[in-house]
Amino acid sequence: MIRLLRLRRLVQVAVLLLFAALPWLNRDGFTGMKGSLFAFDFFGLPFADPLDAVQIGLSGIIPGWRLIAGALVVLAVALCLGRIFCSWFCPFGFLSELVHAIRGRRPPKPLKHGFRSRAVIALVGLALVPLLGFPLLNQLSLPGGLSLGFLTAAAPLSSKTVHTVLEHLFFFAVPFLPVITVLAVELVTGERLWCRWVCPQSVLLALMARLPVGPRLRRTLSRCTCKGEPACRRACSLGLDPRNPRSSSPLECTNCGACVLACSRIHGGGPAALALGKKG
Repeated sequence: MIRLLRLRRLVQVAVLLLFAALPWLNRDGFTGMKGSLFAFDFFGLPFADPLDAVQIGLSGIIPGWRLIAGALVVLAVALCLGRIFCSWFCPFGFLSELVHAIRGRRPPKPLKHGFRSRAVIALVGLALVPLLGFPLLNQLSLPGGLSLGFLTAAAPLSSKTVHTVLEHLFFFAVPFLPVITVLAVELVTGERLWCRWVCPQSVLLALMARLPVGPRLRRTLSRCTCKGEPACRRACSLGLDPRNPRSSSPLECTNCGACVLACSRIHGGGPAALALGKKG
């Protein structure tokens, strides 16, 4: 399990570095991978934010076939593997985890109705899209905004656009300000507020993950030997209680595996109370 978690960290770092470097690579002629976290092309295989595709349709524009195909690919991954985009590929999620680790691993307050909060935000945003005529919820996509920020940083500017070094720095910093602001708030509070309560992009992924296809937490509570605050609860940066099926349902859990590793350490490699699998 620890090897899998190390691989997850490696993938998270690689994704962040990829989107930081990709605009510069595209400027030099590399076209194998291109795009942002709203719509990304990986050597011909499209990936797209499903919520973005829905919003474009609601705004009165017929989404292109690649956008639809990319959204279906992402939904299929969520159906088969759970919300691994959130725990493996989301660059903001990675930064949020780092901030949580820096702040200290005190357990967040118990999570209550986190999915409901995110779903309400998504539904309100979708209801406003036909009235406003543009994908409003894209403004609340911190991973998408982060990837667009890297694109902006690589865009060549004319001397008419920027006149001073300070203006140049400000122009490139603006796309990153929402991410920096949220991370600063999470550093102060010690809680992953955005991923727990706000992120509308996670809603469709969570609904797909809830279907009984992909892996999820399996519990054998008779093996649990923890007294007081369980190790799995302390390990979850989202404030879930892995022993409670309602608290750590696929609507909330991202299948990161941190709780499973903490449980296996308590049991010294023997049969643990928690595992990731197809049933449970």
